[in-house]
Amino acid sequence: LGPGRNFDASKRSWNFPNPWEGGAWGLPDIVDYQTSGALALLTNAAKNRRYWLENFYGVNKRAVDKWDQWPDAWIIPAEQDNQTGVKYALRSLVMADVEVHRAETSFAIQGMQFPAGSYVIPMKQPYAGFANSMLEIQHYPDLREYPGGPPQRPYDVTAHTFGYLFDFEAVAIDGDLGVTLSEAIDAPDFAFVLPDHLGGSDVPRIAMYKSWQEPMPAGWQRWVFDEYQMP
Repeated sequence: LGPGRNFDASKRSWNFPNPWEGGAWGLPDIVDYQTSGALALLTNAAKNRRYWLENFYGVNKRAVDKWDQWPDAWIIPAEQDNQTGVKYALRSLVMADVEVHRAETSFAIQGMQFPAGSYVIPMKQPYAGFANSMLEIQHYPDLREYPGGPPQRPYDVTAHTFGYLFDFEAVAIDGDLGVTLSEAIDAPDFAFVLPDHLGGSDVPRIAMYKSWQEPMPAGWQRWVFDEYQMP
């Protein structure tokens, strides 16, 4: 275990009270470690099921009541250029139990005109927090190693802004939309369409390096390439 700035995983701390003391560490230890954690989780859930269920209900009820800092709805206008990106993002939202509707007629609000078929995500719903986190523009904080020093390196993920990731527009709306909405839609199908110059015999091929000490992400990457038939 290598220490980082202001943190040493080999030393006891308030949020890490039982650090690993070192020594041999093999596959049986990993299995025991994972099994102990899984059984502890299940035991806690079984012994405190009423606590967990009531709090889960409370979290979802507060979302349905809507937080003041949330907009009333998010609108993803129809007829955008990158329909693949729109449908990919919508599929991610719907699969996370976010209710997405479509406007049955064109409408105007906040000085903007939206065509019929635009996707509407009301924010009075149980998983509105997830939708808001994915659709709002997130600003990464200016975190430094020390005053005037270099930026802190993030652990892994820094933000999820679907509009930036998949190149489409999403608009936060406050107020009554004044439009009839469809029932909640199912997750839409989509297909990635490659430009003409990336098809046929001239398609670029991606090489993957395989080391003798292969990490877990390498297997995951190969699975993704096989799953999506990437050359």
